[in-house]
Amino acid sequence: MKKRKLYISIGLNIVLTIILIYSLIPNEPELADLSVYTQQNIDKAFEINHGMNHEQVIKIMGKPAVREFDKELEEWHYCKTGNNVDEYVVIKLNKNKVVALNNYTVTWLDIVYHHTKAPTEATIEVGGMGDCKLTARWGTYNNAPNKSVKQTD
Repeated sequence: MKKRKLYISIGLNIVLTIILIYSLIPNEPELADLSVYTQQNIDKAFEINHGMNHEQVIKIMGKPAVREFDKELEEWHYCKTGNNVDEYVVIKLNKNKVVALNNYTVTWLDIVYHHTKAPTEATIEVGGMGDCKLTARWGTYNNAPNKSVKQTD
């Protein structure tokens, strides 16, 4: 009986030690899949009007690539990935109603300079983009006009 308890105790200690060691090994961060290209039809943004609710926007545009919110303010980012540039449309909603629509772009140089101080020949050769979720609010985002959409009749 004593031997059995000893074996159980040793076995549990081994299992707990393995679990502890495994939990101390740092997880490697997930690398971004640069083969993923976002191809949303951003031209449909011409159908968006001031005052539309979010259901109407989703019916026209589909789900956004990126959705951000702070209390009652929301920004929905739609994009189309290109070879050297990503084009974005950002729809701003307040209390579930469209209040603004802006455009911005992210070039491959924005990405290069975000990660390095100066581009190398290798980064210039790549020149491609990827998943829009990786670069939302980069590039000319801060230069986009912050004006409300004008209502069309």
